[in-house]
Amino acid sequence: TTTTTTTTTTTTTLAPTTTPFVPQQPTSCPMPAPCVCGTTDVLVWLVDPDDSCISCACKPATSNEVVLDMLDPANNLQNIIPTSSLAYTFNGSAALQITNFCSISPFFSLAFTFKQAINTSGYLFAKTTASGSRFYSFFYSNTLQSLFFWYRSTASATNVNIAFPCKLDDGAIHQILFSVVYDQATFFLDGVRQGTQALTARVDDCGVPASDCVLFVGQRAPSSQRFSGTVYDARLFYLQPLQVYPTPVIRTTTT
Repeated sequence: TTTTTTTTTTTTTLAPTTTPFVPQQPTSCPMPAPCVCGTTDVLVWLVDPDDSCISCACKPATSNEVVLDMLDPANNLQNIIPTSSLAYTFNGSAALQITNFCSISPFFSLAFTFKQAINTSGYLFAKTTASGSRFYSFFYSNTLQSLFFWYRSTASATNVNIAFPCKLDDGAIHQILFSVVYDQATFFLDGVRQGTQALTARVDDCGVPASDCVLFVGQRAPSSQRFSGTVYDARLFYLQPLQVYPTPVIRTTTT
């Protein structure tokens, strides 16, 4: 008799930013008390929904309050079978539905490592209503050779976008980091800052999973413009506008 045991270990560590982020406090609010975090915690900034005053806090680096690892099987429907290293390959006919998520803050980041199929367009991810109205999403256009951040703002339900010219469908592995502070979005490609653009207002969010609040890697709901390629890392940092790509998640499977 032979018994096979499979163990999957996932570890997330945040890389330090080159310059610590300190938000601008509204003039009507007192200066926040300083926070000194331990080695396993990260510094995050919280906004009071009533008066918009900002305070700091220390939270565990891998807490679900801090980061959503979309490729962690605990956070998705497992409707696509991952590789042995827990990467996900998309052939343009299916997408990965995320089942565990919450709302972003005014300071958030998106970090993706992926290899897009040559000469293809598609949604890398999208958080939308069931009918596909976008709260925030990444769409790469092969025709325009640009990465589009489609979103709706807290000021209007109309979908708008900003675009960053780049070539992503060249068969190479790329890392993108998208960092938002209120209404300013900065895009990094393969460790190089590509620029900052203004948003019309703060990015809106539909909150936790619901019939009209869905999140997919690899498509825009219900099944539009699917991604083709392999995704190695897909993380949303709810409370941190990162300035450097975070240390990759270590995914190992031993048999």
